[in-house]
Amino acid sequence: MAQVIGTYCSCFLICRELMKAMADNKNNLFDRQILKLRRARAKKLGLEKFLYEILIDNLKFRLEELNKNFENSVVITPFLENFSYSIHNKSYEKAEDNEELDLKRKYDLIIHFLCLHWSNDPLGQLIQIKRSLNQGGIAVGYLFGENTLNELRKSFAMAEISLENSLSARVSPMMELKSLGDLLSKAGFRDIVTDLISQKVHYHSIAGLFSDLRRMGETNVLQKRTKSFLRRSTYNSMKKKYEEEFSNNDRKLMATFDIICFTGWKI
Repeated sequence: MAQVIGTYCSCFLICRELMKAMADNKNNLFDRQILKLRRARAKKLGLEKFLYEILIDNLKFRLEELNKNFENSVVITPFLENFSYSIHNKSYEKAEDNEELDLKRKYDLIIHFLCLHWSNDPLGQLIQIKRSLNQGGIAVGYLFGENTLNELRKSFAMAEISLENSLSARVSPMMELKSLGDLLSKAGFRDIVTDLISQKVHYHSIAGLFSDLRRMGETNVLQKRTKSFLRRSTYNSMKKKYEEEFSNNDRKLMATFDIICFTGWKI
């Protein structure tokens, strides 16, 4: 038990250091060129859409609750073909999530959909979004939160410390809820709301989880990721620890996808 606690603490500290570097914007945390290749691979394999479908339903509910007419809207997302929701039966523009956003004019509504967690400058992204809003406009966003894939992160950490006496960042760190709220405030948004949507997904095997991550374009693209091949012994140990620690009564493996939703107004 002491080893497990120590492993969790070490893993947590590494994630905090990586997130601090991203928040300070002193270094590029992510390799955007590799991210582009991973997304191209996801399209070739066939995109996994289950989280998009869940979040589009959530977005629909949120926009209906606002009861506001949006004349000009744009959706920023890496997989434009996955976003099929009609916003109040009106057409909307689509933009890719480049570090410098290609926003051509002012909008009443900007949707940032499942991609802010890959930005090397999330504050800069939010500032660009606010500048591109009309007065009285709103930004709505979804991104992966800090507990996403925590089971996989911990299983890798336990295996590596046990066999290699080292710890690699094999799962990307994700944004904390409070940190995102602070960034939205710094960007100048008002009436900010952040909340969490937690999805527990069950898999028959680690291979099934890895397949979904590849088809979602959500595999590790950290600049400081381990670039050597994963040792078979380390993989087998990680797999065993995952099965021991994070399986349910039906022996299915649990995987957490925490999605932060945010709204912020330009007032």
